[in-house]
Amino acid sequence: MSQQEQEQRPPVALLPDALACRLDKASRILARYAGWGVAAGAVPVPVMDLAALAVVQTKMVTELAELYGETVSLESIQALVGVLIGVLVPKSASSLLTQLLVNALPGVAGLVGLTTMAAFSGFGTYALGRVFIRYFEGGGRLHGISAQAIRQELEREFAARR
Repeated sequence: MSQQEQEQRPPVALLPDALACRLDKASRILARYAGWGVAAGAVPVPVMDLAALAVVQTKMVTELAELYGETVSLESIQALVGVLIGVLVPKSASSLLTQLLVNALPGVAGLVGLTTMAAFSGFGTYALGRVFIRYFEGGGRLHGISAQAIRQELEREFAARR
């Protein structure tokens, strides 16, 4: 069996009710963590918002993985954090610049900027959760995930929501 075959497993055949139940549970996980993503984005300290967002998203994907029968180990969490850093870091420079500008603006402009960052973080968490739900539904596993593939799927998710 090749490495790629080992990294992907066939989708689990479920009865329609079982599939609907699992998707409902996944949707509830997603909604809960999207709210926490908003809270993480509202952290007014540059870089701390990204750290809080990474924790929220790691916990969300870990919970989704468990729902899909993945054994979550320290190694799989480290791999996941690596992927999330690969997805978040390209955005972090613009986020840091935006956050610095928001902090420099007094009053209403700062509030609008902070609100925008919070909303973007919540939506980003929601989009990432949708990407991982599709990934796990398709038989994907935590071991062997690609930051590039997740980033591409995330970009598609953002494009679809514009």
